[in-house]
Amino acid sequence: MLENTRKILWLAAGLTLWLTALFYTWSGITLSNQALERASDIGGSQNRSVSLSTNKVTAETYTGAEVLVIMQERHKEHLDVELQGRLYPSQIESEVDFPAEEVSLTSSYEVKYVRDTSGEIKRVSFNKMN
Repeated sequence: MLENTRKILWLAAGLTLWLTALFYTWSGITLSNQALERASDIGGSQNRSVSLSTNKVTAETYTGAEVLVIMQERHKEHLDVELQGRLYPSQIESEVDFPAEEVSLTSSYEVKYVRDTSGEIKRVSFNKMN
């Protein structure tokens, strides 16, 4: 009788474990389905939203201090810099450098980039805005 009791206990334990695994699997699938439905509801409502504002692209501007730093660092980047129509090549001698007083630190400058055929920036052009 002792052997039969052990077999019944092992069978009960195995059946309990199998039913528990089945229950948690079913709960996980149900929870996943609910999460997917909720995510599609949120995404669907966002897709139908309408934006009334337009994203206008404005000209890129630099402060006078940023222009001054670029002018001083142009040798490292091998950039030709044009300031108010005057070209300062990157290969210019350091003692014949640009006069820093030409850059107004309180002004804003509009910047334009000139690229070569590979897309690399070769010249940066600054024009005073105010």
